[in-house]
Amino acid sequence: MRPLQSTVSRFACRIVCDRTPPYTARVYAAGFDCSRNIFLGEKAAKWRTFDGQMDGLTTNGVLLMQPARGSKPAVWREISVCGNVFTLRDTTSPQDRGKQVKDESPVLLDGSLIDLCGVTLLWRSVEGLSRSPTAGHLEALRLRLNAARPQCPVLLSTLAFPSLDGPRPRRPWVYLTCGHVHGYHQWQGRGIAYKQQSSAETEKRETEREGGRDRGEREIERETESGGEKEEQMEGIEAIKGGREEKTVKRGREAGRDRGERGGETERSTEEEAEAVRGERECPLCRSRGPYVPLTLGRVSDVYVDAESPSHAFVPCGHVCSERTAEHWSKTPLKRGTNIFHPACPFCLGQLKRDRPYVRLIFQGPLD
Repeated sequence: MRPLQSTVSRFACRIVCDRTPPYTARVYAAGFDCSRNIFLGEKAAKWRTFDGQMDGLTTNGVLLMQPARGSKPAVWREISVCGNVFTLRDTTSPQDRGKQVKDESPVLLDGSLIDLCGVTLLWRSVEGLSRSPTAGHLEALRLRLNAARPQCPVLLSTLAFPSLDGPRPRRPWVYLTCGHVHGYHQWQGRGIAYKQQSSAETEKRETEREGGRDRGEREIERETESGGEKEEQMEGIEAIKGGREEKTVKRGREAGRDRGERGGETERSTEEEAEAVRGERECPLCRSRGPYVPLTLGRVSDVYVDAESPSHAFVPCGHVCSERTAEHWSKTPLKRGTNIFHPACPFCLGQLKRDRPYVRLIFQGPLD
């Protein structure tokens, strides 16, 4: 049994494309119900136009932001059922529409953003996608960055951006205040400015490390006991197997200790990296203090505005992209909440820092 009415119009929009060149696309608010009629909720704003037609706005609103052109900044507008453009409504009176902007249209351009109650859609044209990198091009840029062999100036080790499913032992980290790229290291700074580990945390980590060693030694003891039972049953070849069992026990004890130490080191490394992201560090090169985060190469090719090499990172998430892409999204406010707009990273939608939304990466070349 089909419902008589539908609530899809609260979030829906219609995108209508011309069937003849240049195949212009336009966006309209609301959708059709089961009776193939435009349906608006009871609390939605509705009115009659001068030519006698009915127009209205959806309950949650369909917002459109055209890309900035020249000196004209990009602003959010609301689109009506008939495709008219209005300024944003006041949140205190949702049934009142904003002022109509007659010199703007609902035509979608390359880079237009459509907001459906917090869900943001990015419209790209064929010409725009031809200027953006593909997934294969992004992989080639990653390999080019790794081929340059960037070095960690503290550990003097070669850094590399990992693949999607590859290990990350040499992952680059960056000081977001200055942009100097390092590998992960435990050097926090000098003086009393950095946060020292408490004795309780140190004792806990040492206990976990000793616990790993104890597990390894208990495994060796079980191996030794089983070996002793076999010696009692096979006294005739005791001299031959005595040396072998001793070597086996020794290797097993060493392996157990190595497993315990590796387990403790892995756990400590994970905790230290998480603590490094939460706190601040002092850059060993320029002595500036600020967030210290790992770098992640942005993999969503559709949000790139050009195909240049990744050279900048968003602050504070650490996603890496080209300079023009970072500049574009740092000036693009995205909707968060009912009536809050702020620039956000296009890869993780994390809010960018207002005074410095991105930073240029400074890599150290190889010593040879």
